[in-house]
Amino acid sequence: MTLERSHEYLLSLLKELVKLPAETEWVEFKHNNAPEGTCEYISALANAAALIGKQSAYEDRVRACYQHCCLKYVNREPMNNTSLRERLNIEEGNSAIASRVIKQTVESGLIRLYDPNANRKAYRYVPFWA
Repeated sequence: MTLERSHEYLLSLLKELVKLPAETEWVEFKHNNAPEGTCEYISALANAAALIGKQSAYEDRVRACYQHCCLKYVNREPMNNTSLRERLNIEEGNSAIASRVIKQTVESGLIRLYDPNANRKAYRYVPFWA
């Protein structure tokens, strides 16, 4: 199952989230001084609390993975299975959950491998636009 979203959809979603008056269980505001300015304000949380009032856990986790990847990219840090597990509070023994979320986000076209020739253990991901 792929989740294809247009550039326009993603921009409208970002604008909608920026308009929120306060943080929620599923949105955490961030300020980032990266020159790129991408993902300057928002980082979605896709843990159990993120599902409150949301229609789909799948979409929430894919969106959270994409936004986490954006934040890592603008901070010049790699996004990988470990960083996503830490972000989503997934226990180390459940790394397959993070792998599945990353796979779904790659399939949706929102993130891609930084180096397709890298060893699987060294996989790092960047946003589709990077």
